[in-house]
Amino acid sequence: MLNKKKILLIGPLSPPITGCSMVNDLVYKRLAVRNDVEIDVINRAFPFFNERIGYFSFRKAIFYIRQYFRINKIISNDVIYIAIGLTFFGVIKDLPFFIVAKIWNKEVIVHVHGNYLYKQYDILKGFKRRLFHYVLSIMDKGIVSSKVLIHNLTPFIDKKNIFCMHYFVEDFLLKEVKKKDIQNNEKIKILYLSNLMKEKGIIDFLVSLKLMDKEFIDYEVKIIGGVDNENKNEIFNLIDSNPKISYSPPVRGEDKKKAYLWANTFVLPTYYSMEGEPISLLEAMATGNIIVTTDHAAISDICGVNTGFIVRKNSPEDIKEKLIFISKNINNLQSMMDYNYEYARKKYTTDIFIKNLINVFYEERK
Repeated sequence: MLNKKKILLIGPLSPPITGCSMVNDLVYKRLAVRNDVEIDVINRAFPFFNERIGYFSFRKAIFYIRQYFRINKIISNDVIYIAIGLTFFGVIKDLPFFIVAKIWNKEVIVHVHGNYLYKQYDILKGFKRRLFHYVLSIMDKGIVSSKVLIHNLTPFIDKKNIFCMHYFVEDFLLKEVKKKDIQNNEKIKILYLSNLMKEKGIIDFLVSLKLMDKEFIDYEVKIIGGVDNENKNEIFNLIDSNPKISYSPPVRGEDKKKAYLWANTFVLPTYYSMEGEPISLLEAMATGNIIVTTDHAAISDICGVNTGFIVRKNSPEDIKEKLIFISKNINNLQSMMDYNYEYARKKYTTDIFIKNLINVFYEERK
């Protein structure tokens, strides 16, 4: 029998709700009830949402510095599992944790949630670049959500120690949603469920709806997510000017399930610079939605011609054309909806994710 591993999770828990915090929520919840590991946490969730991820502020600095008083937790754990930031500040803020882990000879596993780490390293120069490399080279193993994202870690660690693990769909969506629930073909009902950020494509999507109105297309839209203050006025002006749109702040549980089941089409025209593998796309597939998204980051690894439609980035016109096609052919797209429902249940379960993560914890470094 393997010795029980003691895991320290360093990263954000919800709230606010992000892809990264959803992963950490699951890891903390599921590992807390297992017999083969123990888990503790240093919650790094900054409570104020803003699209400008990675920017420096004194409020952020004070928040993170105060958490260093919990650094002694590293000493009593075997594995330090860090959900690393993707920017220079996002990495350097965890420097003390890396240093203490190295001093105490702890295994460090870095989980990269996104596709910006290599780009950030590539544009750094001089001392900042060397410091960035030094910190990340301390890790023993790395995790990414797709083979498309491996390059984010290859400057810092041998490829043999990088593991690919797709994300997951929460259990209640897989277990409570039945195939009969997705027979939703009366007209196009569109859901956008993600943070309302310009780079996530929310403005492109809202503009595309105005173009649809010019062609007298019948549709309904629900938009759910936290709003970036920087673009708040522009976004809500577009929402408020369209009576076919209803807006809600972030939801979870039953309300989220109802939103996915209400829709038959899910739109995420993202070009977000930090995007990795959006969990919302997996959830939309699991609830039988037709996917409309971009070929960006690791999306091509989970979405293609079988799951929906790929649109050009920054193109309201292309989004409009795809949505009109779906609207006119919704009754002929049931097989696509059924495919998404089945495929998500084969590939994206929490059991698969946790099993793979435990294997990484116990895998010997090569």
